[in-house]
Amino acid sequence: MVVYEHKGFHFTATSCTTRSGENLFLVIKMRGRSDIEAPRLSTWEYTEDEYVAFIRENRIKCAMLILDDFSMLSRVPELEMLDLFPSNQAPNHISYEPVYEMPKLRMLSPKTVYGERDRKWTEFDCGRLASAKQLEYFSGAGKGIRNLKALTGLKSLLLSGLREPDLREVVGSEQLDTLSLLLGKLESLDGLEHSKALKVLSLADCYPLRDISALSAVGPSLQGLMIDNCKNIEDFSVLGELRELRRLSLVGTGRIPSLSFLEKLPKLETLTLTMNVEDGNLQLCDRIPHVRVWPNRRHYNRKAEQFSKGSYEELVRGDEAVDEWRRGVI
Repeated sequence: MVVYEHKGFHFTATSCTTRSGENLFLVIKMRGRSDIEAPRLSTWEYTEDEYVAFIRENRIKCAMLILDDFSMLSRVPELEMLDLFPSNQAPNHISYEPVYEMPKLRMLSPKTVYGERDRKWTEFDCGRLASAKQLEYFSGAGKGIRNLKALTGLKSLLLSGLREPDLREVVGSEQLDTLSLLLGKLESLDGLEHSKALKVLSLADCYPLRDISALSAVGPSLQGLMIDNCKNIEDFSVLGELRELRRLSLVGTGRIPSLSFLEKLPKLETLTLTMNVEDGNLQLCDRIPHVRVWPNRRHYNRKAEQFSKGSYEELVRGDEAVDEWRRGVI
């Protein structure tokens, strides 16, 4: 992580930092309280009183705390964006009580698995958040996360290690436009129908996932879809119902019978393909402005070199309609 200095204090960029440098996070570490394996940030360490004074005097809104407890947050309720890392000194089942009481939170990323070699864990109950209805961005690991459906104003949800077999107890916001799921026990996308504003969906390393038919519920809104290394999906025909799709990535070691669904996607501008297309027919890719295919396979009727890749700046990512600070999921 890159660290920036301002008035002797240190800031770092996170996934919520914009290209213009907005939303840099103040790094809060204290001597003897902030040892951690990752993220490794070499910064000067101040006292709690010094951090609180700096936050108030400079109207800081974003902070990354690497601490053995988070009680200082009760002194800075004006913070709106928090990235929280319990340090190695933190006890098992660290308390997130001070976070629940914060009234202005817009972005929150609490770690529930922590300590040396992830030997400790705690719970985070989203239903207890005073900011549950106004929180826009939540990121966390599946273990220990409770009552996600209570986040009724949520726009971005990033989860790893989801322990539910579907999304019925996960999606509770009609405003959700960005969803990223990594690993976990997900078997189907049932429950996705509650997020009919969804614009961006990323599915990565979801090995048990077999049924993606619920994608039909977000067909009128979805613009960007990445399926990465979800090799047990049984039927891809629902992709033909995603008529607003502008960017599609089908990557990893999986197989897909054919690309016939592309004929039904008139707005598709960017396609990334590494899955093995079993019938070998890539002809429908010809009309797509930017196509990246690899590896070249003997049974394909097109070579990767025949397609226009386009520069990185030219690529449509599918998240252009999402607030800038919440982009970058795909």
